Amino acid sequence: MEKICAGIVTYNPEIELLIKNLNLIKRQVEKIYIFDNGSSNLENIKEIDKDIEVISVGKNVGIAKALNNIMQHASDEEYEWVLSMDQDTLLGENVIKKYSEYLNDESVGILTLKVIRKSSEQKIIYETPSNNLVDSVQRCPTSGMLLKTSLWEAAGKYDEWMFIDYVDYDMCQKILLLDKKILRINEAYMIQNLGDTKEGSLLGKAFSRSKSLTLNRWARTFNHNPNRNYYYMRNSIYFIRKYKNHIKVKQEVKKIFSWELKKLLFEKQKLSQFLVIIKGIKDGIMVKI
Repeated sequence: MEKICAGIVTYNPEIELLIKNLNLIKRQVEKIYIFDNGSSNLENIKEIDKDIEVISVGKNVGIAKALNNIMQHASDEEYEWVLSMDQDTLLGENVIKKYSEYLNDESVGILTLKVIRKSSEQKIIYETPSNNLVDSVQRCPTSGMLLKTSLWEAAGKYDEWMFIDYVDYDMCQKILLLDKKILRINEAYMIQNLGDTKEGSLLGKAFSRSKSLTLNRWARTFNHNPNRNYYYMRNSIYFIRKYKNHIKVKQEVKKIFSWELKKLLFEKQKLSQFLVIIKGIKDGIMVKI
């Protein structure tokens, strides 16, 4: 039987939602690690469950360093697989049981699942499209990712320079370069509750009120603050440069700039977003690979 644990990186989490998340995870794995990135409510996190190991260095060191810390703890305690989860994403029932059917396949490096996103009214606004029980994919999000500890180390661990954004895609690419597969098990799922988005621009409001589902979806953004968008832009350029010989560069560039165009059209902080896009491009180009 494979030893499986889970890890969550927290940053000022909503405690009630985190408790719900942890309860869903706890009955599926042997142990849970929490790495806290400088939360103001750290003491509340520590009080949730004494069986959960909470690690903290008192500051925000980024998602990549936090994940490396969790993976190292898991490796030291001889866990063979680590399930990583976001603090506000709810794991579906029997995910590990569904994953377990593929754990002995030596060609597999990462297992992932279907994503279901819900609005604040609990309406499904997105669901990973597939008619298959299993799909071989190129990328997956950190949340719901089951990563083999030995391959994490063989791949060179998470890239801590990236801090946040594209950290998961970077690891996926490393696993693929080790000639291992990433399998999405579509019977397994997680739920992301997006809640209420911030107020958008006038154009954004117009699109959001449109009766066209296509327009609604195309205009939807996550309203990340400019600082977060800086990392997205910087790391996407860095990622393209890093793996230019292994990815479809034109397709990647088109996706990134389509996303940034939506932010400039449908969000309010247009000037701030534009400035961080320029800075992100510059820094992503200048950093040494």
